Amino acid sequence: MRVGAQRRSFTLLELMAALMITVTVLVALQAVVGGAIMAAGDAITQREARERARMKLEEVLAGVVPPSGGGSFEDAPQLKWSVKAEPVTVGLPDQGGQSQVRVVTLELTYPTNARGDEETEGSEKITLAGIMAVEEGQ
Repeated sequence: MRVGAQRRSFTLLELMAALMITVTVLVALQAVVGGAIMAAGDAITQREARERARMKLEEVLAGVVPPSGGGSFEDAPQLKWSVKAEPVTVGLPDQGGQSQVRVVTLELTYPTNARGDEETEGSEKITLAGIMAVEEGQ
């Protein structure tokens, strides 16, 4: 090696700047990934709520559950449902084809965060409706 030759290397200031850029990128990446994970959890909760609402409406329309009232699910107490039925007359009176049916409306409330605690975030509702025939004499 020659005497007086200078070695090229990074200064402490350059290393600190590179470290700060790396830390900033990692913090931003963590925020994006965390948001994506929460969004995926919310989508899973929404899908489960939609499936359970359909299931409960089918039970009501089949006569397994009465068409008024509400409750929650044993294995998912954060999902709350209520159902009501309103009588409606359908058909054309001048053609003699009127009949009574009941419009059954089911509303299911579910939390909008992946953890399921309603104190941190709000809740949303899913509303489904179906038609139920009225038996004679009701």
